[in-house]
Amino acid sequence: MGLQLVLITIKINGFIQLIPVGITTTIRGAFPVWEYNQIDAQIFGVDIDVNKKISKNLSYIASLSLLQGDNLTDDIPLIHMPATNFSNRLFYVNENLNQLKISLSHKTILQQNRFPDYNFFTYNATIQEDVFVDISSTPPTYSLFGLNTSAVFKVFKKGSLKLEFNIENMFNKSYREHLNRLRYFSNDLGRNYNLKLKINY
Repeated sequence: MGLQLVLITIKINGFIQLIPVGITTTIRGAFPVWEYNQIDAQIFGVDIDVNKKISKNLSYIASLSLLQGDNLTDDIPLIHMPATNFSNRLFYVNENLNQLKISLSHKTILQQNRFPDYNFFTYNATIQEDVFVDISSTPPTYSLFGLNTSAVFKVFKKGSLKLEFNIENMFNKSYREHLNRLRYFSNDLGRNYNLKLKINY
């Protein structure tokens, strides 16, 4: 079994970050306004990777990633830090059966509970009163599953046909990625099928 552990810690003076500062209104609707500023920051991270060969044809890979950032200037958590996440992948490979490869993957992203509070009130002319804009709260925990398969067929005298079929977000989970600013408006991508044909000649 292979095990790899990586620890990092770094302090950055003059770290450039992008923070929300208000709302702008256009003919398409209301959108948050973002500005860059500089602060002193400290980042600590841990990565753990596991690679285990279960049998001749079966293997297992797992990983855990944790990242924590602090805004030292304002003594608050650093904005836009990835949430703690872990993943598992089970591989089956059979070179004698058309180079068959099958992998089942799982990834869980935990809710990011360390985030700065940049929420604010803004005036809504339609209802003629101030409204609270929650731009800081993070999406809940979610898990995604995927399937990847491929096989190679000798259909030509001097070439081959590789067939790949993949499914992303297998169970069509509704989720919003913490680092995707479009999460304020819509969910991330749902179930996605990919079929690939590759001809080698």
